[in-house]
Amino acid sequence: YVEGFGRNPGEFTDEEKEEICLKGKTELSSKDKVGFWGELASKLGVNPGKSRKSGESLRTWLKARLSKKGELPKTVTMLNGKVIKGGDSETFAQAVAEQKRELCMAQTLARDVMNEYRDDLRKEARTQMLVKAIGECAGKMKPIELAVKPKPDGDVPFFREAVLVISDMHIGMQMNSFCNVYDAEIAAKRMTKLVSDAIVECNRFKVKTLHVLDLGDAIHGLIHNSARLSQEYDVAEQVMIASEIMAQALAKLAAAVPEVTYRSCLDNHSRMMANYKDSKDTENFGRLIEFYLRARLKGVDAVSFPGDNLDPTLGMLKLANGETMMFAHGHLDNPTQAIQEIAGIVSSMPEGPKKVSYFVLGHYHAEKLKSYQGCRVIVNGSFCGTDEYALSRRLFSAPSQTLLIFNGQNLVEERIGLDIRA
Repeated sequence: YVEGFGRNPGEFTDEEKEEICLKGKTELSSKDKVGFWGELASKLGVNPGKSRKSGESLRTWLKARLSKKGELPKTVTMLNGKVIKGGDSETFAQAVAEQKRELCMAQTLARDVMNEYRDDLRKEARTQMLVKAIGECAGKMKPIELAVKPKPDGDVPFFREAVLVISDMHIGMQMNSFCNVYDAEIAAKRMTKLVSDAIVECNRFKVKTLHVLDLGDAIHGLIHNSARLSQEYDVAEQVMIASEIMAQALAKLAAAVPEVTYRSCLDNHSRMMANYKDSKDTENFGRLIEFYLRARLKGVDAVSFPGDNLDPTLGMLKLANGETMMFAHGHLDNPTQAIQEIAGIVSSMPEGPKKVSYFVLGHYHAEKLKSYQGCRVIVNGSFCGTDEYALSRRLFSAPSQTLLIFNGQNLVEERIGLDIRA
């Protein structure tokens, strides 16, 4: 075909070279194109003496010529298999831009997925290391001394059941005002009084089983700037101090009551992220407290950890008298609407109780009681008492916690005052 033009190498016009190149590209199969550009360049006299580059020079020359004329490839196959048809440079450029965009999006998505996966692995590894460190730390501490349990007087057996509600310790918070004085040292003294008074009442009513409900906010955390500025310990120290205070309390209760159970739920002040929108419920420093308690009280058989919550923020306790009690910290619940919410939760449980008799909350730092349709909503008082936030809003409440003693259908509700300032 080339020889049909009747010209020697180097005598072909640009139009003739273009025609010859397009002829070869169109009619030769891929198998026949091996060495095509180099051989053709030799016959046309393109870059004589530079055989290695002559074929590439000819191919580049044709591409540039076609680009100027708007005669680029008629089809472009995209990454997703889509075929773009068109014969002008604008169509080709748009197709290339779309392909680059799709490729960039795919790379970004893959990178985000891998970053999230690595972040999950990093958090899981850190949690496991922290739990291991907590267990080792608790194991090296001096064992808790246990007293001898009391025996029933005469023919009166242990049969009654009680619930001790503990919430809002806010270890790390400091307060020194006309209405409240509080720090970690005073918190320990308040816990001593709370345990002592609870033991007196449990002995008086011959309580067999005491359920301790830890409704959260044991630490002050880092969720508010004011919290970080006013705290006397960092979060790690807060967790350790709160855990040890609770461990000592459980040990003393176990020495006075035949059976002690411990249940807890997650809260808002213990969350790991200051912004609640960026935080998950399970990313909570409060989870570390129970890890510590299990390790610290490993040899105390009288204390059990059922771990039977409905979810990390909501628990349910079946009392010996047949009634059902539910509990939560309270930051996700409104006391005035809690009964309706509980009714909705119970109705959605396939094998749940027919009704809930009690719903116990913390969080609000003030005692409240609401009863409707056979359900009592009990809001616990505050362990720490009035803080700076409450004081700024003129909300005052003396520190207290709640002890509930059940004897069949009878209920004794006791408010244990904790106004200790020194």
